[in-house]
Amino acid sequence: ILEKVSLETSDLFRVSELNTTTEVGDLEVSTMSSGDSRQFLYSLTPVCDHVANVKVLSKTTYIGKLDIVWKSNLGEKGRLQTSQLQRSPPDLGEIHLSVDKVPATVLLEQAFNFIFSLTNTSDRTMEMVLFLGKCSNFAWCSSSGKPVGVVAPGNSVSVAIKMIPLMIGLQSISGIRVEDPFLKRMYEFDNVSNVYVVQSV
Repeated sequence: ILEKVSLETSDLFRVSELNTTTEVGDLEVSTMSSGDSRQFLYSLTPVCDHVANVKVLSKTTYIGKLDIVWKSNLGEKGRLQTSQLQRSPPDLGEIHLSVDKVPATVLLEQAFNFIFSLTNTSDRTMEMVLFLGKCSNFAWCSSSGKPVGVVAPGNSVSVAIKMIPLMIGLQSISGIRVEDPFLKRMYEFDNVSNVYVVQSV
């Protein structure tokens, strides 16, 4: 019987457990026979105090450790704490896009708002111009080639765009482009989020 399987994470992340257990009376138990294997899923979300400092998050490789407590069929207790779990730090480039608000489900051919933030992770002040590229599953209802602001290093700017889904099913949002006019450099952002599109009644 697995009495406890928990992920103890660092101060930079908030952990959410996405696992299910079987309730027996007032207890929640998870039983495993000899030779069984089981997967456990956890969601890590940056805490609010660190969202603005993307560089700190990008350089953090330690995500936590697992604490496992079990009891055998003879009543013997055991405990295991893993070593620190590591992740590969992401390559953020000079501009980082983070999703702020997007609906999980939308109606076909009905406009919805998609809100995201652009963070300047470079060491220089950067002017940003938003371009919306062609994509077959969405139609843009916002202007392309629109300046979104001059952003200092480490700062962010919020962007809201309106979109119309053209296909049903799980659809990926792609085609977001941000230009740095000074260096004439284009940054491409694809598959930034997913929405589930259903047929309108």
